[in-house]
Amino acid sequence: MKKLMVKLSAIGVLAVASLSTSASTINANDLVESGIDIVKVKNVMPVYPSTAITQKKHGQVVLSYDLNKQGEPENIKVVSFKGTKRFIRSSVQALAKTRFEPVIANDQAVTVVGLQKQYDFLLLDENSNKDIPGLIAFNL
Repeated sequence: MKKLMVKLSAIGVLAVASLSTSASTINANDLVESGIDIVKVKNVMPVYPSTAITQKKHGQVVLSYDLNKQGEPENIKVVSFKGTKRFIRSSVQALAKTRFEPVIANDQAVTVVGLQKQYDFLLLDENSNKDIPGLIAFNL
């Protein structure tokens, strides 16, 4: 029996901007510096494409995105990928359905730009290490 493993991790972000009291858009780095957390309320896992399973394909997709004032990802773009392009579609669909609490800065909901998300697609057999941090297993 094989187990499907998808490793999910947030990646740091690129640009730095100052957080002003009237800003309705802030950069993800400003969240880190200010201590504001992004809270996920609905996590959607990507689907491991069946053709990739039968072909024993592994891969990785890194996406950039913005969070609107309602906590919905938008402007999703591919930063990089390894493996089949089907991993891209699955990752984009999962991220698009994921939801977050609105980010509040200076007592108002703000748009956050410059976020990134990484999805790793790995197939492991029963004898593989089952205690790999950051991996989520699915029985096939």
